[in-house]
Amino acid sequence: MEPGHRALSVTHCDELGLIAAIPAEEAAVVRFAILRHSVADRGSERLAAKLSQHPDARGCLADPVRTIRVLCPLKNPDALDRIRLGFGECADPRQLRHPETLKMIDFAAALHEVRQ
Repeated sequence: MEPGHRALSVTHCDELGLIAAIPAEEAAVVRFAILRHSVADRGSERLAAKLSQHPDARGCLADPVRTIRVLCPLKNPDALDRIRLGFGECADPRQLRHPETLKMIDFAAALHEVRQ
């Protein structure tokens, strides 16, 4: 695991202006998805609902259900990317959300081998 990479990714996203041109409501969804992409699903829905009541527009999620729909597709690539970390890490099939992604584990491993 790469400690702090979620928060650092949000910081980089903001510093590079990657979401500066989109409405604050959409930017909040992107930030949430980045921050939650590599943590257990448990609690994400509850947190999204809580943030839908947040008074700060930067952190407010207007539609928590849509936010979770945006988050979920980010989790599969993150799980597949764990192969890159080495040290016996591999994509945990329990963390993959779609049957199609299970078929990508061997491809991700082969892709990593080619890049080394």
